[in-house]
Amino acid sequence: MKAFILAAGYGERLRPLTDKTPKPLIEVGGIPAICYSIAMIKKAGIKEAVCNLHYRPDEMRAFFADHGNFGLDIEFSFEKEILGTGGGVKKCEALFDRDMLLVNSDIITDLDLNHMIEAYRISGSPGMVAVYPSAKGKGVVALSRGRVADFRNFLGTGIEATHDYMGVAVMGPLVFSYLQPDFSSIVYTGYTGLIAGHRLEYFEHTGLWEDIGSLDSLARAEAEMLKRPAVAAGVREILGLKD
Repeated sequence: MKAFILAAGYGERLRPLTDKTPKPLIEVGGIPAICYSIAMIKKAGIKEAVCNLHYRPDEMRAFFADHGNFGLDIEFSFEKEILGTGGGVKKCEALFDRDMLLVNSDIITDLDLNHMIEAYRISGSPGMVAVYPSAKGKGVVALSRGRVADFRNFLGTGIEATHDYMGVAVMGPLVFSYLQPDFSSIVYTGYTGLIAGHRLEYFEHTGLWEDIGSLDSLARAEAEMLKRPAVAAGVREILGLKD
């Protein structure tokens, strides 16, 4: 299995922090946010990865180079024009001939990827997304009959969305047939395509999950790390980072 790290975004809602720093390098708990995703990948035993870049790509490349690519065999996919989560993955189709772990670079979670990957393989499904129970009436992901049924009623199912998408997924090559090469969202191309044409499983997580999509969510993530210093310490240990 090869990982795809989504790291091309501008981080508009984090300005002014992202005026001079790419969003994945904004620190949470004293370490760059992307380190939490890289540590998950390494803990799952994945050794190959692709990372897409657009905003401040030189800083991202330098960060990986300064840390010996964290021991990963990594390829960078530079997007001259930003392609979104769907187009960014589609651009790299030739690099994936087997299962892919897709992970956002702006999430802080203690999700056990090994358990999720095992569940995906047992399911025999072309895809599985990690979901988190949402506050009532604020969900994105609708579930039905043990599978994902819709995202924000995009497919018109009318089923209540009770969960959030965590920014982590395991996909087989079939997902590429639904992706678009231009700017697009993998959710409303690849994931909904799998739902309509095949099936999409989910893996529910109820532990730690925060993102840094906005200044408010960054503040929540920082507060959570103050309560859970062992999480950042574990990431430092896995990646060999100094305190």
